[in-house]
Amino acid sequence: AGGASAKAKKGGGRIAVAREWYCAKDVEPKGGFTVGHHGFLPQSKAYKRIVLPPNSWMVVNVIQMTRVRVAQDYVDSDEGILSLKADEHCSALFDESEGWILLRTDSGKEGWFPGGYLKPMRRYIEVEDEQKKVALAYSALAKAEKQAKEGKENATPSAKKENKDKDKGRKKN
Repeated sequence: AGGASAKAKKGGGRIAVAREWYCAKDVEPKGGFTVGHHGFLPQSKAYKRIVLPPNSWMVVNVIQMTRVRVAQDYVDSDEGILSLKADEHCSALFDESEGWILLRTDSGKEGWFPGGYLKPMRRYIEVEDEQKKVALAYSALAKAEKQAKEGKENATPSAKKENKDKDKGRKKN
């Protein structure tokens, strides 16, 4: 989840206004992401209030990216300038104000390319070199969900009846 804001909750969890993201294959370049990079797209357009269990979230560094398609052939022999054919797909790394965009091609080459020859396809974020943090957060979340489920299963009969009564009351409203 990518949070717009978060605050502490009793018990060590966090209440966050966030938007959920998912690891997306459809923004992955041919040959895959650079080692240590992963692309993510929003699960939904809306932000929502969620409660994150203790230790199930981590702050990660993200890079906002755009997948682009080359609209027409462009050839240039200058160093640092890419020559690309129409319909090639790339990731835009940096948009320079003079109309040039730093691109990474799907074959891994990086260089400048005129922005007027590109059509944006999809915006996404890349999480860079944060796999250990992401894996730890998912692991903690799975443990917290398992503990919550076990807590409900091990509740006393009167607590189970009380929870059922609460659920019935919610359904009626």
